[in-house]
Amino acid sequence: VYVYDWSTNIQQWSLVQYAVRYPNENTYLTSNNTLIKYQGDGGNVVIPDDLGITTIGESAFESNSTITSVVIPDGVMEIGQSAFMNCENLASVSMPNTVTTIKEEAFFNSKLESVAIPNAVATIGTGAFGACETLTAISVNSTNTAYSSNEGVLYDKSQSLLHTYPGGKTGTFALPATVTKINNEPFYGSNFAAVAKND
Repeated sequence: VYVYDWSTNIQQWSLVQYAVRYPNENTYLTSNNTLIKYQGDGGNVVIPDDLGITTIGESAFESNSTITSVVIPDGVMEIGQSAFMNCENLASVSMPNTVTTIKEEAFFNSKLESVAIPNAVATIGTGAFGACETLTAISVNSTNTAYSSNEGVLYDKSQSLLHTYPGGKTGTFALPATVTKINNEPFYGSNFAAVAKND
């Protein structure tokens, strides 16, 4: 005699319904508006804008070899220390204009090819884009009041401080005459041939 187990069937159906209704429940682990861990399948990652995230937490994606691109949603203000560190296949990132802080080593040793710094970014930590051997250019929104770029190299707004030289940029680098200070380890992992100081 076959007895149909309705209780088991209902329980399984409830789990399916829950997964359909909350598809990001296990992919994005959050706490207090902070994305603390990504556990998804990788590839082209578009972080949902309905999670209330304001911070990409420290090491949230660190050493994830499956992600190839990331779109960070509006509302995120901070990208934490080592958030995307050692993401060996991460080739591109899109940051919203709400981002104000990119912390130390946020994208260290990733495979970014280019980076666009939004207009509200006021702080970029040391090594945020260090050891990115495929990174050839860093651009900065022209309305940004803290940073600027020249020929793909990152400076402060007045270009008196050299912040980061992209790791994948080759050839001879001519240091602008305006530069009076150099950030800690601005050439980490870089491939340029020589540095010349413009008078």
